[in-house]
Amino acid sequence: MTKIESIKQEPIIKVGIILPEDELTKISISIPKIDSDNVVSGDIDIKIYEDKLSLDEKAYEEISLTPDDPDDTLTINRVPAGRGFHWQKKIYIKVPGVVNIQNIDGFILLINQLPLEQYIKYVAISEMSTECPPALLEAQTIAARSWLLANRGVNHDSSLFDVCNDDCCQRYQGITELSDEVESAIHNTYGKVLTYNNDICDARYSKCCGGITESFENVWDGEPLSYLSSIVDQEKMVEYPDNVEKFISSNPKSFCSEHY
Repeated sequence: MTKIESIKQEPIIKVGIILPEDELTKISISIPKIDSDNVVSGDIDIKIYEDKLSLDEKAYEEISLTPDDPDDTLTINRVPAGRGFHWQKKIYIKVPGVVNIQNIDGFILLINQLPLEQYIKYVAISEMSTECPPALLEAQTIAARSWLLANRGVNHDSSLFDVCNDDCCQRYQGITELSDEVESAIHNTYGKVLTYNNDICDARYSKCCGGITESFENVWDGEPLSYLSSIVDQEKMVEYPDNVEKFISSNPKSFCSEHY
């Protein structure tokens, strides 16, 4: 049986924003006043120079940036989005929390550390429209929270970070305008996850399914998961899975179709 349970202690999530695979040796960050011995503000450039991180002609093994004010954000410029897709592009994102920068084999790794629920809030508005119905936003937050806690470190080196900011994990594009509906969805589902046999579900999700979802083992590596088996939207579509040509050439009504 699958049910919703609550997480009692909120984890800190490490999100990879700039990855070594992006092969960047220089990044630009716009920052407010930083609480550290080396106070910097405004637009800064961090480079890799002779196996060190260079900032204002000073060398560092690692750089950590923490705003004085918790409400302040750091703006990371030219962040890769859609890695490996035909629409891959560079965007800028504003992130809350702590930013850590490291040198990994000659390339920059930038990690954003923030509490789980704050992360989920911005996943919701990166993956979904703020105009979605409240119930859909709530379902999204529960699925996103469940997927994350079931898959921390699965797609990347877990010794470095938990998840990346892109589609291979969950889209996280930092702070944008929040609606009252999103804030309410986060509040109403705070800490809730889907579980199956006392384990948190690998609650993978997609933007569309064409009316029929695929079973887990046919898409992803791993053993079959009983709660991620193929599902047909409606009873009237049951005839289609055994007749692919008919399904493709027809225009069946399904929940994720504009013809429903």
